[in-house]
Amino acid sequence: MKQTTIIALSILALPFTSLADPGSCKGCKNCEKSSCLVSPDIPKDTPAPGKITKAQREELRLLQEEERLAYDIYNKLGEKYPLNPFKNIPHSEANHMEATASLLEYHGIPKPGETEPGKYESPVLQKLYDKLVKRGQKTEIDALRVGALVEETDIRDLRLMAQNPPSQVAAELSRKLEIASYNHLRAFV
Repeated sequence: MKQTTIIALSILALPFTSLADPGSCKGCKNCEKSSCLVSPDIPKDTPAPGKITKAQREELRLLQEEERLAYDIYNKLGEKYPLNPFKNIPHSEANHMEATASLLEYHGIPKPGETEPGKYESPVLQKLYDKLVKRGQKTEIDALRVGALVEETDIRDLRLMAQNPPSQVAAELSRKLEIASYNHLRAFV
């Protein structure tokens, strides 16, 4: 059995309720209800970050660009397949982009240059976007599989970052983003 199938089956075993704390929403502009998992704002009383390595800085920039990649892929595939996950999840991804941009600002790291949708600073992410959009446009099922793959990849990357987080704020955001990715993965499965 392929690893993707194993992960997908284990996700199906999880309860179909949101793991988000309904009281955690700080009124972000992307949600209508107080069910947001990730607030884009870092509380004012948060201690200043410590020094972080160059690798951690790049990892945080990549995290922000990965959130934009997910947003762009879901919007692009949603143009062809107006399925609920492609209608709803981009709202969360926009919120995640705001949250990761706040994290970059907190650490004094410039945000990756945002160009048009589907264009990225990272050559690796550019190739990934092109490949996944092409694959996802074949059939509805392929589009849903691409969505699941994006979320599985996010979960893996977030777990790697959690092994050596650049700050407590990054660790907490990583945890919340991982929970959100599981929610999204369930929707695609």
